[in-house]
Amino acid sequence: MARKVSKNELNFIEDRLVDLEKQLDDIKIYLDTHSWMDKESDTAKSKEFKFQSELFDKQFVWLEKYTDLCGVVDFYKEQNTTKEVKLREGYEENPLQRMLMDDTLGDE
Repeated sequence: MARKVSKNELNFIEDRLVDLEKQLDDIKIYLDTHSWMDKESDTAKSKEFKFQSELFDKQFVWLEKYTDLCGVVDFYKEQNTTKEVKLREGYEENPLQRMLMDDTLGDE
């Protein structure tokens, strides 16, 4: 039987998610404000590109972990499953989608 999560553990996890979110924001700010193309020498460009590539890769991994830990992935999977069931029961196209499809087919 699974044990109940304590309030202290829940607070700890929420605090760590806030820390992770802050780090992700800081990475995004750095990448948005520092272009490796602005460097003067080829050596500096190469070093900055390598650093930013690794930073971007780390941001991606951390973002995946963040979305997994805070439940976004589970929510998405749950919503996707219910959507698939509804589509099997009887799918109706969005009127705007139908209008756009009809409009593009008329151009041929």
